[in-house]
Amino acid sequence: MKKLYVIIISLLCVGSAFGIAPLAAVCTENCDPPLPPPPGTSTYTATPDTVQVGEFITVTNHITGYWDAHTPIQDFTIYGTGGVVKISGPEPTSVPMIVEGNFVDVVWIYKATGAGTVAFGSDEEKLTNYVEILPKSTPMQQFMKILGFGQKN
Repeated sequence: MKKLYVIIISLLCVGSAFGIAPLAAVCTENCDPPLPPPPGTSTYTATPDTVQVGEFITVTNHITGYWDAHTPIQDFTIYGTGGVVKISGPEPTSVPMIVEGNFVDVVWIYKATGAGTVAFGSDEEKLTNYVEILPKSTPMQQFMKILGFGQKN
């Protein structure tokens, strides 16, 4: 009887070693391929919402989730009536592949040069929020304000 148990256990061990491994190999070859990770998101934001001429505007591209390696936009199209000049950016100049759960912020710095409103984008569908650029007051305007000229009663 012991001999029968030893033979049965031996066959089970041999069968599991040679029987399950080929089944696993067949499954990986014939099974459906794994699904690709869901695509990430890319949002553009300009901060702060209001600046004066001469102040800086930071444009941020927040990239999160799964994203292939790529080169960010080098120069935005400027929309609106205000004036800006690019000071720096993009930083970083290239974005490595981003895996699910991670993020990268790409940053540009612009200086406000003319009053109005501006938004930054690569096309009209991917715009940042609008930033209001206020004119900078001159020393004469500040002096007149101190004396009370030009104010409505």
